[in-house]
Amino acid sequence: MIIYKRYIDKKLLSIRLTFFILGTICFFAFKSHNDNLGYFIAVALITLTIIVVNNVTISFDSFLISKYYFFGLIKMTWCFKKVDKLKISSFGLDFGQDGEITVHDDTASGLGCLFSIFSIFLPSKITMKEIKIETFDEFDNLTKKVYILLDKPEFNYIKTFIPPPQST
Repeated sequence: MIIYKRYIDKKLLSIRLTFFILGTICFFAFKSHNDNLGYFIAVALITLTIIVVNNVTISFDSFLISKYYFFGLIKMTWCFKKVDKLKISSFGLDFGQDGEITVHDDTASGLGCLFSIFSIFLPSKITMKEIKIETFDEFDNLTKKVYILLDKPEFNYIKTFIPPPQST
């Protein structure tokens, strides 16, 4: 039974439609000898391949992490079970803390002022963190490792898979 699932269907559909539309425009641009537009769209397509869509599905005894590469056409899935020896690490500040706003002070070109104007659009609180999840075998050898961005409820669900430390 699924406890939590991240709904990414609309993201995947939109990114796949983007690939189809841009690919079609690129094909017809080259076919109609409009090479400049074809090269521009081809570069845009290559640049957009870096977009990765993450999915998290949490059940009572396991959780799945899926990553969709290359416009959502290539899927990689990692399954972690409650019986696995898991280690969860997070980086940076904790959830709800004030995020760091970088200040670019370049007085010679005026770019510092321009960047400071756009800093008002940055979120002031940390809502998602990059988490590293690792599994180990009985000899403490690393078997699986994955990085994913999680929000606080997802992270709290996954933390329940880590057994509490045992006092001796």
